Amino acid sequence: MSIVFYFKTNFIHFNMLVAKSAVKNLKILTALFCYHFSAAC
Repeated sequence: MSIVFYFKTNFIHFNMLVAKSAVKNLKILTALFCYHFSAAC
């Protein structure tokens, strides 16, 4: 039971980390896009 709980919490934590890094990457991409195509902003 505790092992299953451990894996579940790790999986959720991993998903949160992935989501955070994806948001950060999206912000960087948006900034680069705006830098290259300043008319788009």
